[in-house]
Amino acid sequence: MNILKANDEQREFVAAVYRAGASPDAQGDVMDRDELHLATMRFASNPRIKIEHGDEEIHAGLITVLGSWMTGNKASGGLPKHAWCIHGKVARGKDGDVLWSRIKAGRRGARTIMIDGREHRSLTGFSMGGEGLRVAVA
Repeated sequence: MNILKANDEQREFVAAVYRAGASPDAQGDVMDRDELHLATMRFASNPRIKIEHGDEEIHAGLITVLGSWMTGNKASGGLPKHAWCIHGKVARGKDGDVLWSRIKAGRRGARTIMIDGREHRSLTGFSMGGEGLRVAVA
């Protein structure tokens, strides 16, 4: 899902992590509203964000989660319906500056960005990590 809003001065963003019943994710899975609600509750009890891009990892500590919620039955304020959204703030400092630049590049639609002479992939959104039991659907 996409980063929907960003405040450059405060370095805050709102992102829709997942929308219930939406298109399958990268693993081909689809989550209904009840399952998604449980995922948001588990996240709320231990809010951590780890950003992974290929073999690169940016660990927790660069993003502080300011809020996590599910949207209702109607799209509102630029947020899709039945979506899990997070409100986060990116830390200041060299690593945080790089991360914020990658988020801004993703919002502009850029696929990559050059920072200090090095090419980085832009960040266009967040997805949920986790484990599950795959059950065949008849």
